[in-house]
Amino acid sequence: KRTKALEDMKNYYNGYLFNEDAQTRLYNPDMVLHFMKYFQNGSYPKEIIDMNVRTDYGKLSRLVAEDKRYTQKQSEKVINERVSRIEQILEEEQINTRIVQMFPLERIGYKESFISLMYYMGLLTIKEKDIDEVILKIPNLVIKRLFYEYIRERYEDTFDDYMITTAIKDRLRTMVKTGEAAPFIEYTYNQVLPYLSNRDLIKLEEKHLKMILMSFLSITQAYIPYSELEMNKGYSDIVLVPDTRYNIKNSQIWELKYIKDKEDPQEKIKEAKDQIKRYEQDQKFQRLAAGTTIHKHIILAYKDRVEILEQ
Repeated sequence: KRTKALEDMKNYYNGYLFNEDAQTRLYNPDMVLHFMKYFQNGSYPKEIIDMNVRTDYGKLSRLVAEDKRYTQKQSEKVINERVSRIEQILEEEQINTRIVQMFPLERIGYKESFISLMYYMGLLTIKEKDIDEVILKIPNLVIKRLFYEYIRERYEDTFDDYMITTAIKDRLRTMVKTGEAAPFIEYTYNQVLPYLSNRDLIKLEEKHLKMILMSFLSITQAYIPYSELEMNKGYSDIVLVPDTRYNIKNSQIWELKYIKDKEDPQEKIKEAKDQIKRYEQDQKFQRLAAGTTIHKHIILAYKDRVEILEQ
């Protein structure tokens, strides 16, 4: 139990690096103390992230929010640029920048200043140096969940009916209990898709479908969601394994493929089958998914619908 707890704490709270020449990554001490307060009595905390820390990281919304120095039209442009930057980080798992040590208020909207602020707030950390810049990444699963929660809230703000989120949550709870993923995937995709701009539809790729699904998966704590988990010399699209705190009996491997107009899906289906077969044999995944039934799905996204193939 102690070994498993240490492994979970590493996934949840570790990953910080504040010097590109350093070798040892650090834990967030506030979150470790929050975890240990409960674990000393033999249990995990109900909330993996301490509410005080969550409130502090809530500054992400305020960081992106409307800037009073601009007109409404200018503010909308700044907000969209900052949101796009956050989406880029989630899609690419990293971002190149120079860390700005000092900057005046009027430069806060610049890319390097905005990204540097997220670094100083603990939302990003150093992955490695890159000549005269550094590559930053999201440090751990807890912070990644906060990013996806923020993107989900932006999707929800576009819904005409707040009950849409309730319906998504109901289908997600059913998936957690039974492993049946298709109703959640289909409904979520169909509800979010109409709200994406025509420009987004033109460039729609697997990474956009992944962002939609990962954002709404953040509703539940029952799964630990992994995106781009390295398995058998490849990187899975989405892997869901049970959180130790809950008695969940299913795990999920999802491979996502976007099918463009006039494109034959069969080649991509074959590629996805090969990937899933390789991933489920990965030792790390087998350890994470031990004792569960593994549900494997190929998700074919079209510009107007989604098709789920169970393997």
